[in-house]
Amino acid sequence: MEDLDFAGNVNYWADRWAQEKTGWHRSDVSRQLIANLPKLCDNGVSKTFFIPLCGKTVDIPYLYAQGHKVFGVEAVTKPIEELNEEHSLGLKFDTVSSTYATDDGGIIIYCGDIFTCPFEKYGPFDCVWDRASFIAFEYAFRPAYSEMMQRSLKVKKEGATGEYHNFKYLMETLEYDREQFSGPPRATDASDMDKFFGNFANYEIVNREPDTLRALPDLKVEIVHYFLTPKH
Repeated sequence: MEDLDFAGNVNYWADRWAQEKTGWHRSDVSRQLIANLPKLCDNGVSKTFFIPLCGKTVDIPYLYAQGHKVFGVEAVTKPIEELNEEHSLGLKFDTVSSTYATDDGGIIIYCGDIFTCPFEKYGPFDCVWDRASFIAFEYAFRPAYSEMMQRSLKVKKEGATGEYHNFKYLMETLEYDREQFSGPPRATDASDMDKFFGNFANYEIVNREPDTLRALPDLKVEIVHYFLTPKH
């Protein structure tokens, strides 16, 4: 993984935010998050959510308002500050930890490279809402992504270095013929799930539907949501 251009990846997304080329952003709360929230949260029990590449998703204030804690990671400052302003969250930036946080700690957003985020200080997380984060990266980043995610979910106690927290993980992906389109976003299928998540998680498909929003008229695209739990 030494040859991966992490800085270049961050610069790419910073340019997209600067140019407001953010077609992935949604102004409403995810339907699938709402539909699967009882399954994620044991019917209302307060949980700690991890949202990778969170941008300025409105899912953050939604989960916070439901009584959950949210930890997000975003490498670009602009969407974090816009999220704060648009939803009056009262986030304050700490230069030492490189985090934006509410006074009560209910929302913490680490501003930096997701692959070097010190998850050991904040995890393990009860729930993950991966809304097209995995599929945003180039295919070459997937091994690093898998390792990063496992770090965020491992139990923090002596003698438990290989154990995973009892997490629940909702993941939004796209399925299409990758020979016809190189992305982003990148395609994901069952073989990818086996390769990058199968060693530590069980998974099932909880939703599959045609993607009618993307400007790819000649490409059949399906939105697929997976639900993952730890493999014991």
